[in-house]
Amino acid sequence: MEPQLRTTIDRGCSILRAGFVLLHSKDQKANLRCIRCVSQSVYLHYSFFLFFCHAALTKNFLNPLSLHFLHTKLLYLALFSFTLMPEPRHFRIDIRSREDYDELHPQDSYSFPWENIRNEACALPERSCSLDIIMKNDEKGPEVKAFFDRLGFLSVNYVTFASLPSEQLTRETTEGFCWSPNPYLKDKIQQVEQEIGVGTVLDVGCGSCRDMIFLSTRGWFVTGIDNREKLLQQGLALSQKYCVSEHILPLVSNIKQGLPLRNDAFDMIHICRFIDRLLMDVLCKKVKKNGLFLYSHFLEGCEKTEVGHPKNRNGFFENGELERILIKNNFTIVDCVYNELPDRRPMINISARRE
Repeated sequence: MEPQLRTTIDRGCSILRAGFVLLHSKDQKANLRCIRCVSQSVYLHYSFFLFFCHAALTKNFLNPLSLHFLHTKLLYLALFSFTLMPEPRHFRIDIRSREDYDELHPQDSYSFPWENIRNEACALPERSCSLDIIMKNDEKGPEVKAFFDRLGFLSVNYVTFASLPSEQLTRETTEGFCWSPNPYLKDKIQQVEQEIGVGTVLDVGCGSCRDMIFLSTRGWFVTGIDNREKLLQQGLALSQKYCVSEHILPLVSNIKQGLPLRNDAFDMIHICRFIDRLLMDVLCKKVKKNGLFLYSHFLEGCEKTEVGHPKNRNGFFENGELERILIKNNFTIVDCVYNELPDRRPMINISARRE
């Protein structure tokens, strides 16, 4: 075999081994998504290249120089595909006291006082983001690092407030959230408010109340029901953080045993990733006439994805099932959007009006 080609194949095998190690590593740093993505890209392209090398040498349909040229092109293609990846979102999280934050803080930073961090952690950004953690000093550095390492963010950088240049500091509070509500709710809410105004909403399976907080900051009065008291306590902490506690009412209730709410009570019902078929007829009666039902949930096909969850029909709707349930309960379908989560699980997002 030509020495040049042997060198090329050896290099490819080395990258395959390195890519395999990175792709299956459990080490926190080696497992960063950016490293995984580039290693996967190069890994797959080299897999194809080495297979092609073997076939070409066996069948003698390409000379070594042509194979070397092909190898170079494939490597460039692998690296180019990495450059097309979107930049991860980056946030500054200030864990100093609220008083210190109000006095002066980094631009575009969000206040998450360390003494409240466990109750407010559900309002941190999604785990695919990178963070700068702003600390008063490094006295609690190991404890802080251990906490954020457990959460599994893309990357975390720890910075003391004193080390920040003065031109990066401000007294202006950063508007909005560093987390995102249900995307469908966020996309539809302005249209909803134009049609029926701002009123009352029931959030079923509300969890830590983030969608409730989002709606209440827009003026809605929100009742949330969930059977997990700990999550509702976190939701109450968030309502105080965002100064909307007078607009939300979290209720601890096992809704499988019934809903302690009167019929025709709400302008809108919102549900995201919660399913109970036996309750649907009851829930539909809680909406006022001309009120709306917004629902986002998993569809059949989730069980066939890499995530594999929900794994049976107890956790997802079949195609067309949710539409049939709403129509049976005298709702008119206003909008229906099918999409996929980044992990490829299919979703249905639907809004319907009660006649």
